[in-house]
Amino acid sequence: FKPDVIYSFMPAMNIMMAVGKLFTSRKTKLIWGQFGSKPDYDKYPKLRKKIYLIQKKFEFLADAITADGSMGIEFYKELNMKLRNSKVIFSGTDVDRFVRDEQKREEFRSKYNLSSDSIAIGICSRLDVMKGYLVLAKAAKQLLEKYENIRFFSIGYGDTNLIDDANKILGEQSDRFIWLGKQLSPEDLMCGWDIYCSPSLFGEGFSNALVEAMSCSLPIVVTEVGEAKHQVDGVGKVIKPNDIAELYTALDDWIQDPSI
Repeated sequence: FKPDVIYSFMPAMNIMMAVGKLFTSRKTKLIWGQFGSKPDYDKYPKLRKKIYLIQKKFEFLADAITADGSMGIEFYKELNMKLRNSKVIFSGTDVDRFVRDEQKREEFRSKYNLSSDSIAIGICSRLDVMKGYLVLAKAAKQLLEKYENIRFFSIGYGDTNLIDDANKILGEQSDRFIWLGKQLSPEDLMCGWDIYCSPSLFGEGFSNALVEAMSCSLPIVVTEVGEAKHQVDGVGKVIKPNDIAELYTALDDWIQDPSI
């Protein structure tokens, strides 16, 4: 359809669009998008790092590069990319869609037999090692053993092996950590939660889910990864990544006193 501009996202698609640009006579502009910050290459197949290095070789074909946070630009600088035209553009959220809906809240809590004194702790994130699910499972097990009135919920899909690994950690408490899978209307479920938790280990940029959770009037516990510290300034607790004890304490504080 002869586009004037192509906007692609992340290394694999960026490379494909750059190759496509080589084989067209049309003067189409190409903008690359980078979401997130530096990954932990050791957590993924070796191909992950190679893809970023291949992308670097095609940078001369990109007319501009955008990132959803400053850490994405810093990551590209570390790769010695030239970044001739680069800019941070934070993501946006429809706050009318993610406004707290009390009717939806009651529907969710009724469906999962949550009483008025029950506390629902949730995470909305794809199933990926970078998201810290196993760290959350270890902290959750301790909390579930301590309190009878809490439940954990996860919205997201991806590597289902993480569910199996998390359930092994949770043991007898696994039935109180509910995996909701892919949801087209996550706001209807998030309304029913009391605390939002983002235990990411690395690789985050500007998290849409954090803004959506705050729009749903949820207090936030988040690790200091990507732009999270700046996103939740004043309305959330920021902790070190991969620290089970600190995650447990941060959640426990809010369970004991939701008003703090």
